[in-house]
Amino acid sequence: MLCEVLNMVYSPDLPEDIPPNFVVGILNSTLIWYYITRTSNVLRGGYYRYTKDYIAPIGLPIEDISQEVVDKVDKMFDYREAREQLSLDLRQYLGNYEDGPKLPDVGLFQPSESTVLDATTEEYEKLRVGDVRAERDGTSVTVSATARYKPEDEDAHETDTYGYTETEFVEAFTLVDCSEREAALVAAFVPVAVDDEIAGFRENATKTNSLVDRLKTITLPDPDDVADDLRRYVETKARADELDAKIEETDRLIDEIVYDLYDLTDEEIAIVEEAVAE
Repeated sequence: MLCEVLNMVYSPDLPEDIPPNFVVGILNSTLIWYYITRTSNVLRGGYYRYTKDYIAPIGLPIEDISQEVVDKVDKMFDYREAREQLSLDLRQYLGNYEDGPKLPDVGLFQPSESTVLDATTEEYEKLRVGDVRAERDGTSVTVSATARYKPEDEDAHETDTYGYTETEFVEAFTLVDCSEREAALVAAFVPVAVDDEIAGFRENATKTNSLVDRLKTITLPDPDDVADDLRRYVETKARADELDAKIEETDRLIDEIVYDLYDLTDEEIAIVEEAVAE
């Protein structure tokens, strides 16, 4: 029904004087993405064809052109241009550095309750770290990770094309009583070390090494040696987070206007957003 509304209710013929950013705002909205995922061919990797053949049938509310959409798309371009100029590659900021302490030797190491992260390949086949996050709270940093492994019963688990299942994030340990500099360094460096398998980290568990053991082997840069570089990175990251928040909020506001332009009910909006979220 929603796809029929987009096809039939509004005119697909565009006048020459229609503001381009009005069209941009409509075509990049959540509502149109919902339409594309239900009318376009899905490609390998979950991508969809976003070509003229699939976009042309979309009717646009040209009798009710919203200047607010135009203005917000203008802002969106500014935000995105500014965001694209910011590099968040921590390794570029740090360059060459002196090695510092291993991760458990920063502040006071506080182990978490035993979880799958404390297991080995004796218990889970092909056990390895999936993703990691280091969440800072003042002078404390909590390191959490997901675990990937091959379950004995694949039918009882959701698995990827390689036969792996992945857990939710599980707390590995917390470092407390760190210095401000140390806490900032751990929060920034640990995800990079895991993603790039550097600084002594290896993603796979063994019969004698758990995933927590692997995380504990991460060797940090010397906090004093990278102090200035880390400060620059933290400042840039804060600005990037600010821009990301503005982009997300602007997207949300454009979506609200588009829903109104197409006269969607609250129930229909819920259907769209739930489907796209999945």
